[in-house]
Amino acid sequence: AAEQWATLHPHLQYLHPNAQEAVKTALGVAVAAHAGQKRKSGEWFISHPVAVTIMLAQHRMELDLLIAALLHDTVEDTLVTLESVRRIFGHTVSSLVEG
Repeated sequence: AAEQWATLHPHLQYLHPNAQEAVKTALGVAVAAHAGQKRKSGEWFISHPVAVTIMLAQHRMELDLLIAALLHDTVEDTLVTLESVRRIFGHTVSSLVEG
């Protein structure tokens, strides 16, 4: 997750340090959930959620949306459950992830 965090973190400077840590936690969950997964293109799966999160951060979106962006494929494509997302990150994030 260190490489992805180094890419993402500079875009989060508008957030409070505690919010940045919450994004880092979500990134850790997403990286662990997608470990070893690659897209058909050969690109690591986690690169897409990180790219989406960067785009949202460039528009200074709020914390829950950034976290949901990192986790948006985890429930669909990994063993992470919507209930665990709700338990860790709250109802708003789980609702955003659910769509």
